[in-house]
Amino acid sequence: MVSGDGRQLRGRESRSRVGPRSPVRLLVLAAAWLASGCAGTIIYNSSPNPTTPSVVVLTHYDKTDYEEKCAPLLYSLQLQRVNYIVGYLNESAFPGRERRHAECAKSDRCVEREEGHVFNNQNKFVWAYEVVTQLAAIHPDSLVIFADCTDVYLMCSADELERKFESFGAEIVHGAELKMWPFDRLHRMISTHRLPDPYPEAPTPIRYGNTGQYAGRARQVRAYFERQRLAWEDGTPWSWCCPTGVRFMYPKHHPNGPALPAREMEETDCFNDQRCIHTYVAAGFHNDGLGPRMVFDSMSDMFLNANRLLHRISTHGARVSFNLSQAAEALRKKRARRAQVWRAPKEASLPCWLHCSGSSKKYFEPLTRVLMAASRPGAVVRSYSAIDFGDLIAHPNAPF
Repeated sequence: MVSGDGRQLRGRESRSRVGPRSPVRLLVLAAAWLASGCAGTIIYNSSPNPTTPSVVVLTHYDKTDYEEKCAPLLYSLQLQRVNYIVGYLNESAFPGRERRHAECAKSDRCVEREEGHVFNNQNKFVWAYEVVTQLAAIHPDSLVIFADCTDVYLMCSADELERKFESFGAEIVHGAELKMWPFDRLHRMISTHRLPDPYPEAPTPIRYGNTGQYAGRARQVRAYFERQRLAWEDGTPWSWCCPTGVRFMYPKHHPNGPALPAREMEETDCFNDQRCIHTYVAAGFHNDGLGPRMVFDSMSDMFLNANRLLHRISTHGARVSFNLSQAAEALRKKRARRAQVWRAPKEASLPCWLHCSGSSKKYFEPLTRVLMAASRPGAVVRSYSAIDFGDLIAHPNAPF
């Protein structure tokens, strides 16, 4: 980890022989990791060496052009006067790289990604963990919010973020989306072998974890990451690789017996943060009392993932409104028998965060252009619906 004055913090690695799930082992693993060489690098910290809790946004980007690529997010953070830290994981200094290479060899897909040097998605988990374990960077009682850098925009103040987080009554609030992504492996096993969907029921179909956004107090975010590593890895340094999750959902007494291929049970992924959250839920760790209690923002009160949901979004001035009052039209058309009617108890939400991932990514630039223009002093308040979004793309230079 790079300290506030630019020094590289290093140490030596250690290994634990304590039982795999004991509290003692958790402490030993945490201490061992803190003593090992840290590869996290902080490019920019808007409030270094804090002495009081605050709201702090972490965003991971591993290239020097972050100010350009992350411009909408950085603009919104500065506009709302929310503290933030930008950084990346130095892959060459990552002490778990050798073990991660060995784990990755279990999966052909993982090997392909490794050969292409595509570890960025998983590296944001490792980097965020290293940041929250350095108390000089973040106060342990601060509300930490992770946000992807290139397709996320903030629309409310630090005070509103605090209020909305507390309203969930949970230790970790996770962003959610309409579909489980990626669709392979765990999703395929659920369908093929009729395994139960591990995610809890929700008032809307927006219930599948998306790692582009999550929030918690710094000490709880740290415990969340430690719970992940304790759940499916042994020894240090950690490789930060996740199993598919199937092993947690396929009990020995299942009527299909050995029909599930052993390779599917044991494969790991060392690059995909999405599979990590699905595995975490499949194992029941989100609500088993041994780690931080996690809930998913199925009402989009705090985090709105716009993927496949643009028809529900409208803007008014510098805020986005999300329609919660209808049945899921897209689901009804494709799967009439299995459609889940939205049981949301209110008409709309005013989310704090807009995340345009997947099919909605192309709308991020025009949407944020509208929101940024509306936030400027003296701006005329205008409203836009989903019907207008295509025009925003077609006329990129229009003075909205």
